[in-house]
This record gives sequence, structure tokens and C-alpha cells, in this order.
Amino acid sequence: MDELSNLLENDDESVTLPNGVKAEHMLFVSKMVLDGSPVLFVFRDEPESSDSGWVLLAGTEPDSWLEDLDKFQERSVEWALEHDPSLIAVLGSAPDSSFERDSLESEWAELEEG
Repeated sequence: MDELSNLLENDDESVTLPNGVKAEHMLFVSKMVLDGSPVLFVFRDEPESSDSGWVLLAGTEPDSWLEDLDKFQERSVEWALEHDPSLIAVLGSAPDSSFERDSLESEWAELEEG
């Protein structure tokens, strides 16, 4: 059984990705993604409590959206992996990580700070 199937099908809530990310942890999802745009940019802040620290974006949102929580909704890591299974490749990354891709068919590329 692959890692994603194990995470999504295991009733044991102790299933955890690297860096402490659990299926039941929450993340923020842009309303553009919720309205059907693909996830093409993700970043992780320091997590707090049951928050994973992850933010999922279409990559075309205006910068002002990042300051407006009304433009986002909370979803679980499990929801994100069901919505886009390719996220398994990045959601276990450490805080202060960010990744992008050009399309749904593209591989995730880690962005370097600086």
C-alpha cells in the first residue's frame, strides 16, 4: 500500500507525514482553488496547534489576498490529499518551505529563499 493510500484509509489518527503533519491537521485553501482552479503554489508557515501551517493557492491570487482571511477557508490535510494526491510529495516538508508547479501535470519544484 502506498503512503497516500495508507494515510487516507487508515482509521488510526496517529498516521503522520514527516515533520508532524497529520491527516486531521488543518490548512488554508484559497477560494480560487475551492472554485476549481488547480493548486499550483503552496507554502508552509510555522504550525500552531492543530494547524499544519500550509496554505494552498492557485498561484494567480492578488498579493492582497494573503492579508484577507475571507479569501480562504480551512480544510483538513486529508481533504487536500483527496483533492490533489500530488500534494503528498510536499505536505511533509518543514516549515518555511514553498513549492510551485506550472500545471497539474508538472512536478512540484521547491523554491529557494533569497
